[in-house]
Amino acid sequence: MPPAKVTFHRLAAQEFRQAHSLYARRSRRATLWFIQAIDTALQQFADDPERWPLDDNRHRWVKTKKFPYLLV
Repeated sequence: MPPAKVTFHRLAAQEFRQAHSLYARRSRRATLWFIQAIDTALQQFADDPERWPLDDNRHRWVKTKKFPYLLV
């Protein structure tokens, strides 16, 4: 089965850009770790969406490692 298509809601994309800017002001390393955490969570979600818990009866979520973000 091919990976699920994962897209960002416009508000989630805005939040991602804001977080990216925050980490970019801290350090290049923090920015790279943040991007890697998001990419990993997205890939895990796309590979097996049914694996993740339900937020309600319709939406599933995955938490990023080492960063305080949930991807729904």
